[in-house]
Amino acid sequence: MATKEDTISRELFEKVIYETIKSETSPCKRLEKIINDIDIDFFEDITRDKNVLSPELNMGLKEKVTDAFRCDMNALLDESGIEQQVLSDVHKSLVVLDDTKIVAEVIHKLKSDLHKYAEERLLFVPAPEYDMADLQEKYDRAREITVMERIMRNNKKDVIDFYHALLNRTEWECQNIMERSISELLQHIVSGL
Repeated sequence: MATKEDTISRELFEKVIYETIKSETSPCKRLEKIINDIDIDFFEDITRDKNVLSPELNMGLKEKVTDAFRCDMNALLDESGIEQQVLSDVHKSLVVLDDTKIVAEVIHKLKSDLHKYAEERLLFVPAPEYDMADLQEKYDRAREITVMERIMRNNKKDVIDFYHALLNRTEWECQNIMERSISELLQHIVSGL
């Protein structure tokens, strides 16, 4: 049977997770939208259906996108003030409790649950579909036009293959950056409790 402290702690935990991760206006959902738009914002206008690799389609594009994502993510997290907002909401919820022992137990349980959740989130980041060696190999194949590919004009398959692999790896890296930042945000909230 759940104690009063367990119930209050669970409600506060759900509230923190909702505000930081699950709400449509949460930083996590807003960052996921940025990741989902990477193909449109950075890749869509790059020529990929030609026999020759477009100069914009290169290994440096991934770094350009991940740097832009980090910038957008940091600005979003700063502008949202989510950490202070969540801490304020939790403290307001705790003020109504008049027993300092209950408050201490609720805070202890909430810290423990949030810390565990933040660590476990990182365990579920899937491995990338393409490692850097795969990506480099696809890039090299797309850049090199063999004699047969020149005659048959069919290097386009290698270009398209690299395009999709680069997009996939770039989205994965941004997702990984986001997961680490959300985990750090939750850890900062734990420290502020």
